[in-house]
Amino acid sequence: MSHVEALILAAEKPVSREHLSRVVGEACPLEPVIDDIRDELCGQPYELISVAGGCSFRTKWGFGDAIRATLGAKRTVALSQADALVLKGVA
Repeated sequence: MSHVEALILAAEKPVSREHLSRVVGEACPLEPVIDDIRDELCGQPYELISVAGGCSFRTKWGFGDAIRATLGAKRTVALSQADALVLKGVA
């Protein structure tokens, strides 16, 4: 389980389930490992989420304002040109 957590934590983008399955090995089903990690994080300020066909850690919703206030970050999302066109209704 620690190897899976370390890989997800170190990754810049969501880690695919295929890649995580290679880490735990063919004989070990991935879903119970993911469930165990989620259970272990209960009560922590971050969580393991499924996104883009993979897994990633993210800060829980209630901590956003404190993080932005502390880091001075504005609430922005970087969009690709294609994403921006979809949101504008052009594509």
